[in-house]
Amino acid sequence: MTLDLPDAVPLPDPPGSPQLLGDVVDGVRAAALDAWVLDVRLAAPVAATPGWQGTDAEAAAVQLATTRVVAGDLYLALSTGATRLDRHRELMEDVRAQLSALREEQDADRAVCAARMPSTAGVELATDPTLLASAQVVRDGYRERDAGRATRHADLVQELADDATAAAAELTTALAPVSGGARGAAAVTAHLAGVLPGWGTPELTDLGFEAASALVMPQTAEDLSATAAEYAAYLDEPAFAVALIARLGVDGLVVLLQRVGCLLPDRDDVLPGVLGRVLGAAARGDGRAASAVLTATVLPTDARSTGSVADRDVMAGMARVLCTGWVSSATAAAWTRQALDREQALQRRGADPEAVPPAGLVEAGLTQLARDPAAAAAFLDQSHEWRHLLGRPWSDGAASLSSVLVAVRQSDPALTEAVALAALQGAGGSLQSMLDGTGPGDRTQEALAVLSGDVAVLLASHLDAIEPLLVAGAGGLGVPSRALTPAELQVVRGIGLVAIDSGARETLMLAVTSRAMQAPVVAGADLRPASYAQGSFVAAVAGGEHVADQLHVLGRRRSIEAGQRAFAIATMPLGFLPGKTGDAVGKLFALAAPLLAPEDLSGVVGEALELTPSTGAADAKLMAIAAALPGLVAAGALPDPGPDASPAELLETGSSYEARLPIGVRVSVWDAVRGTAADGYGEIAQQLGLEADDGDERATAADGIRVTDN
Repeated sequence: MTLDLPDAVPLPDPPGSPQLLGDVVDGVRAAALDAWVLDVRLAAPVAATPGWQGTDAEAAAVQLATTRVVAGDLYLALSTGATRLDRHRELMEDVRAQLSALREEQDADRAVCAARMPSTAGVELATDPTLLASAQVVRDGYRERDAGRATRHADLVQELADDATAAAAELTTALAPVSGGARGAAAVTAHLAGVLPGWGTPELTDLGFEAASALVMPQTAEDLSATAAEYAAYLDEPAFAVALIARLGVDGLVVLLQRVGCLLPDRDDVLPGVLGRVLGAAARGDGRAASAVLTATVLPTDARSTGSVADRDVMAGMARVLCTGWVSSATAAAWTRQALDREQALQRRGADPEAVPPAGLVEAGLTQLARDPAAAAAFLDQSHEWRHLLGRPWSDGAASLSSVLVAVRQSDPALTEAVALAALQGAGGSLQSMLDGTGPGDRTQEALAVLSGDVAVLLASHLDAIEPLLVAGAGGLGVPSRALTPAELQVVRGIGLVAIDSGARETLMLAVTSRAMQAPVVAGADLRPASYAQGSFVAAVAGGEHVADQLHVLGRRRSIEAGQRAFAIATMPLGFLPGKTGDAVGKLFALAAPLLAPEDLSGVVGEALELTPSTGAADAKLMAIAAALPGLVAAGALPDPGPDASPAELLETGSSYEARLPIGVRVSVWDAVRGTAADGYGEIAQQLGLEADDGDERATAADGIRVTDN
């Protein structure tokens, strides 16, 4: 057995070098001196701008004054910083000197203890407890003194660390007037670029060029994200963004979009946000080259060059960047239109619409446009775009398109009217595809089920947009009668298709009735335009009901035909059974066939022939007199029915109120209003191809059933 001293406790120096920190202090003091010299020079009269005049001279003077303020603040900050850093350097030297003394003390103590340890030569320690106890005393004393040195070491290191933290806080405070509170060289540069644009713009431009070159270099996704993160402090600076986008050009932007599109969908990557912020900041900047890139064609629309994997990656990247919410409305509109153009190009080539661009690009673009009502309205004011929008597959159930319609309500009234008319014409122009039972037609029905309420709200507040169409066929009072143009007829059909939705129909009927109630009262006139418009509107609604009935029949017919085809395929093998087995199975099948066979089409054809809209001219008359009655009574053209009169009974054809009217009043006022509404209904109904209906029918107030007078 041997007796040794415990291992010495490590007493290392803390990180950092007083010599290197001293060099830093010298550099900061030199920089402070430079800032002081600059401040002095800018204060001198020679700092003026001789020969400059007008706004240029004023701008230069402001820039010089601002530069002097920055120089003065910088001198104070650097002087304060140098003094504080030098104090920390002195403390670092003192701590290192004390630690060096501790180590020397430890070495000396260890030498003394080693000398005091008893000699064990030729002695069996296990049989000499006195020797063992003497050695243990020496060991315990050394261990206790070394623990004290370790505590002093820890205290000194902590004191230095605390001072470093305090120094950093004081330096941040001292630099605040210069840095604006920004942290890090990049952030301070971005701040100063805003304070001193004469210096900052070229600086940020160079950084933008540098970033563009770095981002398009071949590298892994991780390295690309790291590269992008390096420039995070400059992303919102227009000068930096304009330079970056201009240097990228369309080709470079496509490369980055493709790389974004290749990222895993669930990967939380900084690159989409970086690119989105740069695109948004560039839109706020001033640069023709960058502006051209922001709205340039990045997707091929030529049908021969679409459909590649690379194109799909680019579109996926565009969608992810749009989803960041940073991209400008102009860029969002340009990209969304390119995606729609590409869809249409592929469909003209016969591609499956379900396979046209990856779900999300158009939806993301519209969601971004919904944040800018004016841009949203400008994007949706074309009817041909609406025909495609209604008939395309939607990954979000057309919720993004609905959000854009909601935003349009806040835009300029003229733009809102244009959108409402375009939506109606697009819906009416899609009618044939709906009746043909094609894929776009089915998708149009689904989209209208979502959007009709939004379109109705738009239209209800802008009835001026459709009233000229509703009274176009009116004659008398100098208004020439004319047939609607094909485009106008599509709008009227669109009204009916929107009104298939019960909520949309109620919204529109209330708006039309309210407008008619506010119309001027002209007693004795043969024509009341508001009543005529009501009749025309009811005819449009009836046209929508007729289409809904046709679509219902079409759906049943397609279902029956599908059942017949399946039945025929299922029973085909029975004809190949041999001999008596085939005969037996054939007899059994003949007995069961009436129960197994699908429904015959003859019933559906008969149902189609018998269908007529439930809304007719009688409803037009009822709406017209209901809207006109308060005004006519107030004007003295009709007698007051009294407060106890039931509206349902009051307005019925042949009501007791009607019977009490003098014949002259009945003809010139009551019948004129109702007849005008019937005329409006008949004119539009005829152009929509509905059966003639003069509205001579009585309605029972109890259950709303109408019984036609024959």
